[in-house]
Amino acid sequence: MNKDGKDGKSMDEALDRILEKLELKEAKRRQEEKLNRILEKFEAMEANKNKAFEETVTSLKATTAVFKETSSPPPTTSPTPTATNVGV
Repeated sequence: MNKDGKDGKSMDEALDRILEKLELKEAKRRQEEKLNRILEKFEAMEANKNKAFEETVTSLKATTAVFKETSSPPPTTSPTPTATNVGV
């Protein structure tokens, strides 16, 4: 080491920079984990929304079928031909 302590000072600075980089990497890792959790929640919300939409569509189709069935007039039957007496 030098008499004026430059080697010790530069070593401290190097260690500080290494520590800073490690802290930044850790902060980035925590941010990525948080982002992944948010994305997972979003995907779950989308899946629930899609499921609810599909259930609504199925329900609407069933309801429409019931309405069509109940609102359709009964089928008309042709009048039965009646025998007529034509002047004998």
